[in-house]
Amino acid sequence: TTENTETTTETTETTTENTTENTTNNSNEPVIIDKSDLVTIGDINFGLNQSYISGRFYSVLNETANLLKANPSANIFLEGHADITGDEEYNVTLAMNRANSIKKYLVRRGIDESRISVVSFGETKPKFLSNTAAGRALNRRVEVYIKE
Repeated sequence: TTENTETTTETTETTTENTTENTTNNSNEPVIIDKSDLVTIGDINFGLNQSYISGRFYSVLNETANLLKANPSANIFLEGHADITGDEEYNVTLAMNRANSIKKYLVRRGIDESRISVVSFGETKPKFLSNTAAGRALNRRVEVYIKE
């Protein structure tokens, strides 16, 4: 199964202990996320070649929206990821579509999009070993962070 994508984004990245830098060809501006003062909400996982949000994650995303509404100075960072299935360019786009689907979900729940940062790492930052189906499934994710 393949997924229709609207744009293609190439990504290069450099990582230090608590900082991730990601550069996309859309703006050629580096996106730097310093994770040292971020609170993780957890991972939102996706099916193979899919970017729609599974209903099992609605409650955590609704609670995240409520947390953001209660803390108007807080911002949210969404890091899209893919497994190693497919080519690198496709995976960068797929991971961005995943992160954007969560952004759209939060915006529909009243969160101003200016408070939401989205970045795609494609297949370049696996969290789990990719030599098993279970590991690949867990790598199909968006990592959600809040900065208060």
